[in-house]
Amino acid sequence: MRTNQKVKAQFTMPELHEDRLIEWNLHVTKALGKCDMIIGRDILQFLKIDLRFSDNVAECDGSELPFKDGEATPKEAYHIAEGDVMDEAVSRVKRIIDSKYQKADLKTVVIHDQDLNDS
Repeated sequence: MRTNQKVKAQFTMPELHEDRLIEWNLHVTKALGKCDMIIGRDILQFLKIDLRFSDNVAECDGSELPFKDGEATPKEAYHIAEGDVMDEAVSRVKRIIDSKYQKADLKTVVIHDQDLNDS
């Protein structure tokens, strides 16, 4: 493999730590086959990522990630569940879209609001 350029890139590894942003100088090449990037020994050591071939696990700060099947499709190998935050956001958007907007009867609202006073 040959490279003749470097780029400072920012990326995450959400399967290990979803809230960690990594910035690193990466070598650029035209093609890596099925891979998006190759992580070298320098960054593995810096991030303290242990590759345990004895049980096929990558470990980093207590998080463990099983090795992926080399024949798996990207969707099978790299699917990450979106979690509760995304579900709540989608639910909120649906409630907003489904809302029925009508003119408010302001006199009725004011009469029934116990926190309002004459001052």
